[in-house]
Amino acid sequence: MERIGICDWGIGGIGMLQHLREMSNFDIVYLSDAGYIPYGKVAPEELRKRWEQVKSFFKAKGVTKIAVACNALSTVVESNKDFVTVIESGLAMVCETKYQHVGITGGYRTIESNAYLTPLEKLGFNVEQSIGQVLSARVEAGDLDSDNTRRDIITVFEPLKDCEVVLLACTHYPVLSGHIKNEFPQLLLLDPALKMAKTVADKWKQNNTKTQIEWNTTGNLETMIQSARISFQEKIETPIKIEL
Repeated sequence: MERIGICDWGIGGIGMLQHLREMSNFDIVYLSDAGYIPYGKVAPEELRKRWEQVKSFFKAKGVTKIAVACNALSTVVESNKDFVTVIESGLAMVCETKYQHVGITGGYRTIESNAYLTPLEKLGFNVEQSIGQVLSARVEAGDLDSDNTRRDIITVFEPLKDCEVVLLACTHYPVLSGHIKNEFPQLLLLDPALKMAKTVADKWKQNNTKTQIEWNTTGNLETMIQSARISFQEKIETPIKIEL
């Protein structure tokens, strides 16, 4: 039976994992690379090198398929039948809407790569972008309700307030959806996590038994446990500290 890998810079990919667990059974190896520089701040060439290390880690774990739940990392992932990226799901979600004025918010690498803007503009969408790197750090730290988080949300979403729909191009941001809607109730928010989970469930062979998850992180174990509980209500037991 195939093992699949789910990778993100941090805990953001847990949202997609939770959707996947509800609709299917897989033997999953989850990798949080929070001990490394936030992927959204890494230059493309360095990020490609890190991607090679991520693939080597999964290969050593017997993983044959990888779901890349990080938008920034997805910008450097090569086309391959054994990889699914969140950007594929994000683009498909936008194209399925009836709206033409679209906002995109994500980390520096995601926005600067124009991975969403270029293909959507070619399809005739009017696209506005805003960098929300600071929000992923808030979620990663479990800082959801502070005044500083509220101010950051206003700063990130103010440039997008006139858009008909906003794609949350970072898996951390959906955790803050309620807070975002409090400040910008007119915005329709798109979260690609569910669509990505459906893609994985439909594409790859499942287990006959219930989902098994192995948790790995290059970051701090206690921070991962606490932030997963606060941000996703996910109880992580016996995570493994690794080096890449």
